[in-house]
Amino acid sequence: MKTQVRKLSAVAVILSATAAAAIAQPPSHEMKPMTRQMAEKMESMPMTGNADIDFARMMREHHLGGIDMARWEAQHGKDPKMKEMARHIVASQEKEVREFDKWLSSHGGKRGAEEMGGPPEHRRK
Repeated sequence: MKTQVRKLSAVAVILSATAAAAIAQPPSHEMKPMTRQMAEKMESMPMTGNADIDFARMMREHHLGGIDMARWEAQHGKDPKMKEMARHIVASQEKEVREFDKWLSSHGGKRGAEEMGGPPEHRRK
C-alpha cells in the first residue's frame, strides 16, 4: 500500500510540474504556426520557370509571414523598441507586397493579390 501511495504521489508531482510548465509557457510559441504556414505555402507554390515571377511570388508570401509575426509582436511584445520595429515591419512589408502585386499584375504573374488571397492588409489579421 505504501508503495502505491508513493507511486501515486510521484505521478501527482510530475503532473503538477507538467501543468505548471504548460501554464508558464510564454505566448511566443504562437509564432511557430505562423512560420509553418508561410513555409508550407512557399513550398507548395508551383514554380513558373520565370525567375522574376517566381521571386516576386515567393517573396510576397515570405513578407506576409513576416507581417503576421510583426503584428503578433506589436500586440504581445513588451519591449518598446521591438514593438516599434514590428510596427515598422508591418508598414514596410505591406507596401512591398503591394509593389509585388502591381509588378506581378503587369508582368504576366496572373492577377497578383487576387490570385494569392488578396492584399496583405485584408488577407491576414
